[in-house]
Amino acid sequence: MNEIICLHIGQAGCQIGHACWELFCLEHGIQPDGSLCSSNDDNQSLLTFFEPVGYAYTPRMLYIDLESTVLDEVRSGSYRQLFHPDRIISGKEDAASNYARGYFTIGREIVDRVQEQIRRLVNRCHSLQGFVVFHSFGGGTGSGFTSLLMEHLHNDYGKKTRLEFAIFPSPKLSTVITEPYNTVLNTHTGLEYADCVFIVDNEALWDICTRSLNLSRGNFVNINRLIAQVISNITVSSRFKDGTTADFIEFQTNLVPFPRIHFPLVSYAPLCSAEKAYHERNDTQSITEDLFHRNNQMIKVEPSQGKYMSITIIYRGAVSPIDINNTINKLKRDRRISFVDW
Repeated sequence: MNEIICLHIGQAGCQIGHACWELFCLEHGIQPDGSLCSSNDDNQSLLTFFEPVGYAYTPRMLYIDLESTVLDEVRSGSYRQLFHPDRIISGKEDAASNYARGYFTIGREIVDRVQEQIRRLVNRCHSLQGFVVFHSFGGGTGSGFTSLLMEHLHNDYGKKTRLEFAIFPSPKLSTVITEPYNTVLNTHTGLEYADCVFIVDNEALWDICTRSLNLSRGNFVNINRLIAQVISNITVSSRFKDGTTADFIEFQTNLVPFPRIHFPLVSYAPLCSAEKAYHERNDTQSITEDLFHRNNQMIKVEPSQGKYMSITIIYRGAVSPIDINNTINKLKRDRRISFVDW
């Protein structure tokens, strides 16, 4: 197994991280205290995201925030025993939704501590595959400090893959007036130092919660768990070696036609409430067709007004390769998907 190090930056990145590690622990049979369930016999699949410490396991990750409110919840939460205390790094003053504070001033005060912990994590890996960075484009820490750290990662580990899962500003939902400025500055850095950036936005996720999941009062826990499902499926090939799945590095190879155009859109299916789950038609063809419907996309765009350059579909579960090939051929015949000419 090739190890992957996760870096959760800012309030959004840390909250998404909590949902992700909760899901990873369920999938790998790990208790909140790091102990392994007796039912899980395949310890090798754990080693991508977890490292053994005695008889327990701890995630290969860092929580990083310039203020401690969110991280104090992690330190006192039900999963507090799972995380190494040195890997939860918080400052004393937040970036106030200002890119410059995260990049030039407050962020530079803790970047050395973060780099030291990353070096320790890397030294404990046998074959490091790359980094996965979780953050938001609009926040001061998520934009400014992420840009600073990505530069250091590029300089120190230039040959390792650097993937990002990022919350992009929504067209209508906005919390602070500086979001567009933070986003432009962070995107400029991401063009240079990130290999692939998977983007979602809160407005599309809110719509999925209310329209597809029948949650009249959805919250960020619901949204973060949706994002965690996507991240779990994208990284599943690096964590389990069952079947013919794409490797972690193959995403940037197949989804990035030009180095600077590396912002894939995320879509997920099936999406339905628990009450409707038993009555939905969930065969390979219907799930695949749902993927290309705008209601299943996790970012607010109109796909019919553009063209696709490349697509990766990840199937998970008891799916027959024959059904997959038949479904893909039907999509091609029906011309449901519009590709660029070349």
